[in-house]
Amino acid sequence: MRIAAIVSFVALVAASGAGAAGTSRPSLTLVSGSTPHLRGSHFTPGSVVRIVESGPKVAIFKVRVARTGTFMLAVPSSTETCKSWVVQAIGAHGERASFGLGSTQCGDAGIGSTDK
Repeated sequence: MRIAAIVSFVALVAASGAGAAGTSRPSLTLVSGSTPHLRGSHFTPGSVVRIVESGPKVAIFKVRVARTGTFMLAVPSSTETCKSWVVQAIGAHGERASFGLGSTQCGDAGIGSTDK
């Protein structure tokens, strides 16, 4: 019986390690369209994510993550073009993602994720 318990424990640890290896890091991207918005993915489903916008002004938003681990937030119309703009998404369990728009160039050339 003791051997069966040890085998069960080892199998459980191996299965949990395989699941953790398949998870993706949280990400934050800017999606263009008629209403530009930020799209977050790979966050804990059902949790609340705090969005911190740093640019000419600082703003904080909170969004609830969908069952799929994603969320969307419309980009405030006050966001100025050709200005430095950084957005951080901070999950309830410490997961983080960020996005930055550089001020050195306008348009697509200054857009990029600040994740490493």
